[in-house]
Amino acid sequence: KAGERTERSGGLDGTGFWKINFDITNPGSSSGAWMHLNNLDVTGYNILAFRARAEGVDNLNFLFELKGYKAAQRVIRGIGSKWQLIEIPLKELDIGPLKNLSELSIKFDAQNTGAIKGILCLDQIEFLKKK
Repeated sequence: KAGERTERSGGLDGTGFWKINFDITNPGSSSGAWMHLNNLDVTGYNILAFRARAEGVDNLNFLFELKGYKAAQRVIRGIGSKWQLIEIPLKELDIGPLKNLSELSIKFDAQNTGAIKGILCLDQIEFLKKK
């Protein structure tokens, strides 16, 4: 069944993580989840990092979207059953100034994901300052 929830334990450090169930096996279907960022200001940060793993599917691809003044999307590819670190340089996302970030979205569709069902787990979503 499609949907999302926050697991209370089982994340990398034993705390909770974001678990997104998706089913896009019907023609033309799509699925996803999002979180509000409440006009977050990440000025001075240059990386968006998170850990991801898949359940019930190997080599998962999904569409990641970050919304600020503009929305920018990126396809994340090859997520397997073990936690993987994903780092996205913010300068590669054309969202305008890094103030007032409003939403982070995860989307599954036939074009990027294929006609499958499974679970995507996300943990330790954070903005970083790296040299």
